[in-house]
Amino acid sequence: MKTALIIIAVISVGALVIGSIAHRYWTPEKKAEKVVHVITKKLDLNEIQKAKLNNIREQLLAARQEMRKNREAGFKDLQSLLSHSKLDQDRANSLISGHIGEFSSRSPKLVSAVGDFWDSLDVDQQAKVKTKLEKLHSCRNRWGFGRHM
Repeated sequence: MKTALIIIAVISVGALVIGSIAHRYWTPEKKAEKVVHVITKKLDLNEIQKAKLNNIREQLLAARQEMRKNREAGFKDLQSLLSHSKLDQDRANSLISGHIGEFSSRSPKLVSAVGDFWDSLDVDQQAKVKTKLEKLHSCRNRWGFGRHM
């Protein structure tokens, strides 16, 4: 009995370690594909709904790719701001405004895609999503992630 428990514990720990290592090396595309697969399965989406969900995925991946391109330039700008003894506040505000503008230019298309997907869901599917979001919110609050200091 004791040996069986030890073997089960070792196998469980090994599975957890291998699972965490495998997830670490997933590309964003693979992660997005997994999320789409899980959502499709849990909500039992039809082909039109799948296409709308894939549209959201493609937009998010494209935005991520574009932001990655600008990351290095943004880091260099930050380094140049911090290289002086006084912070150039006007330059810092213009850099922030540029990033906010980039987000703002992408948000209408993304909100439209999410709205199209949400509107395509039936009442039961929407209820499942709402329940899942409430559960996530309560978990965040329980573990202290949603609390303000």
